[in-house]
Amino acid sequence: MLNAPHLGAFQRELLRNPGQLRRSWYALWFQVPWLPERLFGAASGRIFSELFAERTSSEDACSAEDVHMFEHAFTLPGTPTSAINYYRALFRTLGLSMLPLVGGEGPPLDVDVSTQVLWGLDDEALSPNLTEGLDEWVSDLRVVRFPDASHWLHLDEPDAVTDNLREFFDAHD
Repeated sequence: MLNAPHLGAFQRELLRNPGQLRRSWYALWFQVPWLPERLFGAASGRIFSELFAERTSSEDACSAEDVHMFEHAFTLPGTPTSAINYYRALFRTLGLSMLPLVGGEGPPLDVDVSTQVLWGLDDEALSPNLTEGLDEWVSDLRVVRFPDASHWLHLDEPDAVTDNLREFFDAHD
């Protein structure tokens, strides 16, 4: 995983850390039907530049050509809805995972496969606290933190991400 939280850790941080809720405002906005898709569809390259190039930790991590490719990808049929539906499902699942608090049964949160989490600590959207305490849910876990990388870890540290993925997959083939 690259800067993507475990559901249990995300729920924990949303409940105890108002800062994470502020960081996650966009995911709440994505719960609105059809409007986010329309805005992405009408967006100019500026929004993609702001999302990617200006939110990386290193100045040259995301070129104008990269931004153009991201923008083009969002013009393909179904792409905006597919991307936004991740966040819609996340919050629906979060609601279900709250059921144990009121006596219901939420979805299973345990992960029983070897898991590697690569995390850029300079992430504006997700707190580094989301990398703590994961062994509660993940039995075989490796967490690698990158102090000078953003949410777009693969853009900020492409060689290090590739090396870590290769090492992990070689050890678990």
